[in-house]
Amino acid sequence: MLSLREYQQQMAASLLPTLSSTNAAAPSNGQLSPSGLHIHQETIFSALTKALRCSFPSVLKLLGADEFRDVAAAYALRHPPEVAILSTYGASFPAYLRASGIRDRSALLFDVARFDLLIEEVANERLGLFGEPIVLTRETSLRLDLSLRCQRFDYPVDEIRDGCAAAIPGFLRADAQHVGRNLAFWRCPEGAAVRLLSDPAAQFLQALISGNAPEQAIVSAVRERNPGEVIRTVQREVFSSSFCLITSTAKRGNTA
Repeated sequence: MLSLREYQQQMAASLLPTLSSTNAAAPSNGQLSPSGLHIHQETIFSALTKALRCSFPSVLKLLGADEFRDVAAAYALRHPPEVAILSTYGASFPAYLRASGIRDRSALLFDVARFDLLIEEVANERLGLFGEPIVLTRETSLRLDLSLRCQRFDYPVDEIRDGCAAAIPGFLRADAQHVGRNLAFWRCPEGAAVRLLSDPAAQFLQALISGNAPEQAIVSAVRERNPGEVIRTVQREVFSSSFCLITSTAKRGNTA
C-alpha cells in the first residue's frame, strides 16, 4: 500500500515526468499507471502554457502562437512549477529563451521576456508602499517606492511591447537594432509604470536601490561627466518621479 506522499509523488511523476528526478523508488505494489492520465496531463500543460502566454505577451507575438506553444510546452517539461501559484510561474523563462538559440534571436527574446516578466511582477506588487528615508541633506530625505526596479536592456523592449500590443505594421524592424535602454519600473494605480532613464540617472538610482549612500550614488553617476549636469538630470528624472517621495524636515521660523 502506497503512502499518501508516495501516491502524490507517483501522480506528479506521471503528469510531469521531470518531477520524478528527485523521487525515491516507489514500492512495486499499487503503483500508478500512466494510462488514463493523459487528460489531466493535457489540462496541466494547458494551464502552464496559458500562464506563460499571459505573463509573456510580447514573446507570444514575436514567436507566433504555434511556436510559442511548442516552446512553452518544452519549458514546462524541464521547469515544472514549484509553488501552486500560476501567476509566479515562468521566472526562469527568459533565461531559457536565451539558451534556446531560437531563430538566432535568443538575445532579443531574452530581453523582451525580461521586460514582460518585470511588468508582470511589478503589477502584482502592493501599491503606494515606500521604503525607509534616505538622507540627502540635514533637512531633506527621500523614500523610494518598494516596488521600484531599474534594469538595463540592449533592445528597445518598451517600444517592441507597445508595437506588439497595438499590432503596428512594420514595428518589428526596430527589434534588429541594439538600442540600449535604462528603464525604471514601479507599481501605479493602473498596474506597472515604466520610465526611460538616462545613464547617469539610472546609475544613481541603481546605486540607491543597491543600498549605497546618496554620496556614493552621485559619485557612480558622475564619473567623467559634468557634475552640475548630472545633478540636474537626477533631479529631473529621479526626484520628480512618482516612485520617489521627497520630504523636508526644515522647521519654519516664527514670523513677527
